[in-house]
Amino acid sequence: MRWFSLPLALLALKAFVNAEQLTNSKRVDGQISNAERLARGLPLLPPHRRTGPLLPRQSTSPPVPTSRSCNIEAINDVDQSIYGYLSVYYGSTYTYGDFTDSPVLNISLAYSADPSGSQTSFTGLQAQTENSQVQKYYGYLGVVPVETPITASSGYGVLTDVTKYANSPSSNSPSSFAQFLGFGQPAESYVWSLDLTTN
Repeated sequence: MRWFSLPLALLALKAFVNAEQLTNSKRVDGQISNAERLARGLPLLPPHRRTGPLLPRQSTSPPVPTSRSCNIEAINDVDQSIYGYLSVYYGSTYTYGDFTDSPVLNISLAYSADPSGSQTSFTGLQAQTENSQVQKYYGYLGVVPVETPITASSGYGVLTDVTKYANSPSSNSPSSFAQFLGFGQPAESYVWSLDLTTN
């Protein structure tokens, strides 16, 4: 039984040498591992940097339909003075022009949000009214321009209730103001913006 000890010893020695060669073959000339550097009291090697800039992971989730309930406060564009909050009642021309000290006209803005939350502003929204004077007839807040289409340079418009699909100049959608005039008048409703950073 003694003649078995020599081959086993040689086999174990050969395996140890092969393992040491395999470890050394992975090293750069003169470089030792961080474990060995720690054992010798040396500082660690810096981490290897990836090639190219690191980019944020893109979200693969679809936009999430959501809504925000709020009120409308009228502000003077010139001196930033506050007129007040829109009332639920019309003025004499079936348009909104009366203001109150407290929010009373409730609206909701529907939009599709990025699940990552990176988008904070949304434009071209409709404002659905919740408690306007003629809620069951119209249901949305829109603008009837003095000039068509309404722009920042073309003047101003009147704020009134409109139907859901109001959007000039492609359609003469019914509005409270058009009912007062007695003839069709283009109305725009996809004119609202929402900035989540200002709440």
